[in-house]
This record gives sequence, C-alpha cells and structure tokens, in this order.
Amino acid sequence: MKSGTVTCFARRGKGYSGWMLTGSPWPQRILPLVLTSALLLVALPLGAGPVIAPGQKLFVIKTDHFDIIFPKKSEPSALYLSSFAEDVLAEVSGKLGAGLPARVPVVVTPDLGVFNGFANPLPYVHIVLYDTPLDLGWTAFRDNFRGLFLHELTHAVSLQIKAPWAAFLSGIFGSWAAPALLNAPEFMIEGAAVNLESGDGGFEGRANDPLVRQRLRQDIIENRFKTPLEAEGVYDEYPGGNIYYEYGGLFNAWIRKTRGQEAYAELWKAMGDLTWSLSLDPYKQGFFKIFQSVYGVSFQKAWADFRQSLALSGVVDPPEILVPSEPSSIRGLAGGGGCLFWVDARSRRAYRLDTGSGLRTGLFDAGPGDVVTDASADGGRLLVSRTSALSDGRDRVETAVYDVAARRFIPGGAAPGLRDARFFRGGLVGILPNLHNGDLVLQENGQTRVLLHGSEGLMFSSPAVVDRTSVALIVAVGGRRSIGILDVDSGRLRLVRPDGDGNGGLFDYVRQISASDGRIFFNHDSDDRMYKLGVVDLAAGEIRLETTDYSGGILMPIEVGGRVHYVGRFSGGDGVCRYPGEAAGIGELGLNLSMEDFETSRIQARAAATILPYHPLAYATPTWVPYPDLNVIGRSTRIFGLFYFQDPIESNSLLLNAGYDSAFPFADTSLTWTNSSLPVRLDFFAGDTLAYGASGPPERQSSGQLLASLSLPIFPTPRRAILGLGGTLLARARGTAGSPYTWPVQPPTASASAYVGWLGRVPGTAANSSRGIDLVSYHDLDPGRLFYKTEAQLVLATDRVPLRLDLWGAWANRDILSLASTSGVFAADHRPAYTEYQDSRTGTSGLLAEGNASWRLADQAIHSSVLDLYLNRLLIDTGFRGAYFQAEFLASFYARLSLDVAAGIGALGGVGVRAFAEGFARLSETRANGIFGLRLGIQTNTDAGAASRRGLQ
Repeated sequence: MKSGTVTCFARRGKGYSGWMLTGSPWPQRILPLVLTSALLLVALPLGAGPVIAPGQKLFVIKTDHFDIIFPKKSEPSALYLSSFAEDVLAEVSGKLGAGLPARVPVVVTPDLGVFNGFANPLPYVHIVLYDTPLDLGWTAFRDNFRGLFLHELTHAVSLQIKAPWAAFLSGIFGSWAAPALLNAPEFMIEGAAVNLESGDGGFEGRANDPLVRQRLRQDIIENRFKTPLEAEGVYDEYPGGNIYYEYGGLFNAWIRKTRGQEAYAELWKAMGDLTWSLSLDPYKQGFFKIFQSVYGVSFQKAWADFRQSLALSGVVDPPEILVPSEPSSIRGLAGGGGCLFWVDARSRRAYRLDTGSGLRTGLFDAGPGDVVTDASADGGRLLVSRTSALSDGRDRVETAVYDVAARRFIPGGAAPGLRDARFFRGGLVGILPNLHNGDLVLQENGQTRVLLHGSEGLMFSSPAVVDRTSVALIVAVGGRRSIGILDVDSGRLRLVRPDGDGNGGLFDYVRQISASDGRIFFNHDSDDRMYKLGVVDLAAGEIRLETTDYSGGILMPIEVGGRVHYVGRFSGGDGVCRYPGEAAGIGELGLNLSMEDFETSRIQARAAATILPYHPLAYATPTWVPYPDLNVIGRSTRIFGLFYFQDPIESNSLLLNAGYDSAFPFADTSLTWTNSSLPVRLDFFAGDTLAYGASGPPERQSSGQLLASLSLPIFPTPRRAILGLGGTLLARARGTAGSPYTWPVQPPTASASAYVGWLGRVPGTAANSSRGIDLVSYHDLDPGRLFYKTEAQLVLATDRVPLRLDLWGAWANRDILSLASTSGVFAADHRPAYTEYQDSRTGTSGLLAEGNASWRLADQAIHSSVLDLYLNRLLIDTGFRGAYFQAEFLASFYARLSLDVAAGIGALGGVGVRAFAEGFARLSETRANGIFGLRLGIQTNTDAGAASRRGLQ
C-alpha cells in the first residue's frame, strides 16, 4: 500500500499497492509506456523510508516463487507464510489467468504499527507485509495474514500481465514495461485485489462487507454516486482514497459474478496490451475501450447497472444530527460525564460535545489515525490510541491517557503497542499485538496478563466493560463475528447466540459495541441494507433489535445521559447523531438468547523451512529507461539511460543516469544514492556532467554532494523538528570545442550547508487550510572565499479564518542576494522570488526581507469533469506582498484565481495540479504602464502543511 506502489489497504510513501490487437505501429504503443514509466519514476521518491528497524539481521526463506525476507522477530510469521504462499499464488493465478514472470521478494516486517502492506513494481516486483494485527472495525478475513498476502499478490500478478511485445521489452528494461500500469485505472487495480481478498463469498474481505455496500448505497441515497473518473482517485474530498477500494472492490466482484470468471480473466489479459484511440471521449479510450471490446457493452452502461444493483428503498432520514456531517471523518466515539468525545481525522482535532447544551469544544490536535477509545465515567480522562511517527519514517501505536481538565496527555501514562483499550479496575483492557495476531490483555499495577490468545483465524476487538468482573467483546472466528462475554478472573468466554430460526447470522457483521447498566449496545446489518441498532440485555436475557433503516446507518453506538448516540456515515462526511427514544426502551423486535461456552486455545502449527542469510546485493536488479535529452535538440545528440536500483526493504535507493554527448564527446554520468536505514538519512550525489546554457557551448561540472538529515517527529503527525548538514564540492571546466576532458579545469569550490527548524503546521478545519507555525533557518558557507549566507522563514497559519503569513529574511556577508532568489554563489537559495519586481530591481544586496499575507476569500467545490480532466475546486485568494531590498520598501497587492485539476493516470491514480491566474499591482512602481501585471502558473505542491487527503482507511 504505497502511493505510487501498488497500494493495497492504505498508502505509506510512493510506489504500487490477454491482448488488444489494434494494428497501431510500435512507436505508438511504446511511447505512452515510456512516458508512464517516467511518471512512475518521478512519483517514486528515493528512500520513501525503511520498513524494518535499523540494525537487525535479516533472513530468507525460499519457496518456488518467493523469497520471504524477515528479521528474527517475524520468523514465526515468515514460516507460516511459506506454508501457504504457493497455494495463494495458484488461487490468484487461476482467477486472473496469469502467473508471475519472475521470483518475488516478500518482506515481513514487525516494525510498523498499523496493519497494512504494499506491492511495488519498481525496480522489480516486491511485496511488503506489515506483521501487526488487523482492526475488525475495518474489515475481517478468515485468516488475516493470508488475506493481506493475497491482496498484495493480486497486484503483483495483475499488473505484470503482458502481451508478448511487452514481455520482450520487460526482459530488457525491467518491470516498468507493463501496459497494465498505464491501462488499469485505480478502481480496477485496487478493486481486483479487494475482490480476490474476499474469496467467492462468505464473511471475509471488503467485497463481502455490508459496510462497504452501505457507503455506496448512501451515495445513491444522496444522489452523489461517484463517476468512474472520480473512482480513479481524482476526487479530493471525503472519503478520499477509500473510493477506489470500495467502488472498485464491489464493481470487480459484480462483473466477475454477472459476466463470469472467464471474461474477467480476458479483461486483465487485454489490459496487458496497449490500445490506441484518437477520440477525445474518455470512455472511448484506454481501459474503457478495452472493457467494451471484451464485454460488448459500454462501460457507462455497466456502471449504471452496477449502481442499480445496489439501490435501496425504504431508507428514512436520520433522526437527529448533533454535529453536521460535512466533511468530518470521525475516529472513535466515547462518552462520559454527559459528554461525547471523538477525533476528526480530516481536521486533525479531538472534540468534546456536551450532549445537554450542544456545545462543542476542541481538545487537542491529533494525527490522522488517532482514535478516542474510551472516557472515564466523569469524562475527566480519555484513552487515545495514537500513531506516533519515528525519525526514520516508520511508526508505532500506543494508548495514551489524556487529562481533559488539564488539556494535556499524562506524562508516562502511555501503553506501548496497546490499542482498542478501555478503563478497567484501575488499569486497562485492550488488544496487544503478537505479530499479526492480537491478544486481549489486562494491564494493571505494571503487569500485563493475557486474557485471550488470538490467532490467524481468531480475532478480538471492541472490548466493552460490563462490570468489575466481565468484559464484552467482538470475537471473529474465520471472519465470522460474534459477541462474547469474558469473565476476566476465571477466563471463561461465552458467546451470545440469538434463539430462533434464521437469526444465526445476526452478529456476523457487528462492528462496534459498548456497555452500560448491564446492556450491550451493538450495530448489525444481517439483511444487507443499512447498519441498525441493537441491544443485548443481560439482565432480561434477551436481544432487542431496531428495524428502521436510517440514512447514514448506525455506527459506534454508545449511551450517554440515558440516550443512545452514534456516528452516521453520510456521503459528504460523518456526523454525530442521537437515536430517538430512551436507551432503556431501545428495541422494536425481541429475541431470546442463549450463552455458548467457547474454547480459545487453538494453536496454529508452523511449517518447517530452510532459513538462509539475507544478501541485499542479490536483489541489485535495476529497471532502466533509455531517453534522449530533448533540451539540446539542434545543438547536440545526447542519449541517456536512467537506471533505478533499490533493495527489497527499501532502505537503499540508487539512481544512475549515464549518457553520451555527440557534439562534445563526453560520457555524461551522475549517481544519486539514498540510505534511510538509520535515523539520520544520508543523500549522496556524484556527477560528471555537461550543463547547457541558453546558447554557446556547455560547461563541464564535476561535483559531489553529501547531505545528512534528521527528522524528529512530534505528536501529532506531521509536526516535527528537522536538522540537516551537508557539503558540496564543485569543479568547472569550459571550452569551445572538442572533448570536455581536455578543457582547462578551474579551481574547485567547496560549500557547506545546514538547516534547523520546526514544522508545526497541521491540516486545518477548512478545506485546503492549515494551522500552526513553521520556523526554519538555513545556512550556507563557502570556506574558500569566505562567503556566508543565512535565510530564515516563518509561516503562521490559521484555519477557521483562512489567513496565512509568510516572512522571509536573508543576510550575507557580501552583496550576493537578489530578488530573483539567486545568490550566484550558492545553489541552494530557499527564499521565493519576488516576481513583481525581480526584473526591475536587478541588483544585489547583503540584506533582504520579504513578507506575504494572504486571505482565502472562497473555496468552492466543483467536482465535475471535462473530457479526461477532473475539476475539483475553485479558489480565490487575495493578499499583500512586501520586501525590503537595497534600502527600498517594495510592495504589491494581488488577487489569485486557482483551479484544482486532476487526471487519472493508471497506477498513479489521481494526479493533480493547481493552475492559477494572478493579477497584481506594483504599489512601489512609478511608471504608469508598469503598475499592473498578470501571471499564470501551475503549482504541484499547494501547501506543505496541508497533507494529502489520501490516508489510512
């Protein structure tokens, strides 16, 4: 699950987690593939972060098709994986009609906190599995580790299906020569994996999950059903990256069921070739053209039929929405002291709602995966499951205690690894990872006691304290859920069974439970419609069910102040709602219940296998792309090869760019190496290259650079302190003809650089906003010439009133600073150019100060497509810029109109930019014809403080 990898369940960095004979000539087939490969390489940042903690010895288990790589801690999981990996490959290959073109490394890591994984096609196909427990509130598998592997393996197989010509190219250039990377839209890439993870029916995976169907049905109810283009990943609002998993998973399952397995395999075979069309209609190009050729029906017709298959009638409006739904994304709902508590993952803030007065207040800034799991009876303390980033890019999960009155987390109160925790008898009861399995544990008086042992097919979630001796919880056996009651002291576990014919599946998809006064509130969807409310009344010995299908469904039910509150999941966001009637009177339909004893001591046997040492150089197989240098056409012929290397654990990445210049005979070569296996990241560059100017002969530049950088994350993500130190050595040579090797070399120059800063902004409550403060200081030194330059930036942003202030200051001991953001000495100048005045104030100075105050006037969602382009939103900003330069104050006023545009590009998903038109007035200009100006441009990174909406599902 990487972005830019084939992702799977969520994204952590960059990467990914039959023929169509058209008669088009090879150049037409190959050029789009080359361009796509270039995009994929650009989208893969070197060293996205290691997946295994530094300093560990690694091992390998080899099967017929896989190299399973793991540290000692994950040896049990690796052995278990080796016992079924080939069987899973046979299952996936049988359904897709294809196998693996080469051996696939599979990394098993226990060093990442959230259940996930990814398949990355570059520089060769490899898979990474996070050896940590699954959250049953998300979905369930018959075997959680097998389901994860099957999902990622589906990516590895489906995206490497190739026509013979592509297989030939792949044998030469590497795994990028896979047409499916270009053809397959995101909802097919992730949809195929979600489809296959769900088997052919039953209780596992998202394609069988009624909550996923409820999401799409809710879109139908509100007439906001997503278009195929939106499902490609271009839609920028709630629920973000979930769209292509959920729409894609259900659509792939639907076409397999209605059109047959054989045609489905033929579709993927056809995506392994390139197709060509001159039509401007997106539904007559690429995948959509392939789909119609295979199935004989237009994709729009199939999509409309798919929508109709999910439509429901008889759904009524939600009873009472206390907090408006748009565009919140609620994580957890807890109650105490007459108040409700939750985290909104979109605005990255925890909230408290007084259910009596309706007053909502913000509590603390939170990360995107943080969850409020419980509140004390008086509402004075909260349990927060939070994900903390580590300095090397990994993460960990812990449960922390938050003091509501003091508005701070209690120092030393965090429980490492614990999740889904509740207050119990002066301690905590929750789920503690045992690799990819989760055990129910009790932590009290500094001791941890395992209450229930989990296994691959036995999972627990949502513990709810009934009294001082009993805990209710969700128990999933082979993916099928039940409600259990555990006597903590005796260890006796009993499952609640509803009496009566036809009621055996009542709890199959129960998601969250809570307990209050001997009653267990739960949600259920046993009729495949909307989630509804139910209660297990232990004292009365009965189950009472609500039968009304409310819009938004019933999630996370909890009693506060004698009423049941819950989360409704609507098309535009989540809302905090209140159920009608008193909590004690819940239940239109009554069922008797029985209690069934359940034995959990099930030990999974591990396979025997030969364990070998890991040798990273065995995986030094690059993917590479030949390309011409188009910038010097007419002046020289320059042919290059770009080679990309990476180890399977993604701690070392290397780019080698090598080519030849014909006009000036020269081997133009550069190498970039990134090592992120240590807390300090190392970036190294060495090159001997020709730099062409606008005219005349090029300049030979021989250079080396080393940068060490350290990121110290501070809760919540993405806040962090940053440090960096580096050095550069550069030698230049100039000539007019002949080989650059004979040109006279000028004395080399050396420079050192450093930076230190605090990045404290997080995404804001308003769309495209951020809040907080950034402060960064940069320093550059040329020791040979004694040139020194320092720069500093301060960013202050607010979200409810969308204001932002950027202040820059720069000082140098020589007059080398310019408004064009260049010093002529140091390559790394960080301040922005003052575009209004850089052409008229062309001198240099030793002191420069700049400022920019902006105010967002409008942020209007569009969410409409024009041909292949998707228009997300229109923004209007106004602001004031100023600078002090050469003893003069410069000022300008501007207004900017921006348009967020995106396009779906195969495995890259939705690729978006912000195009803008900016009109400005130079307030310090005296020439009448020089006062007003217009600037057009494109931004690819709109705001470093406003993180992408794609996140964990």
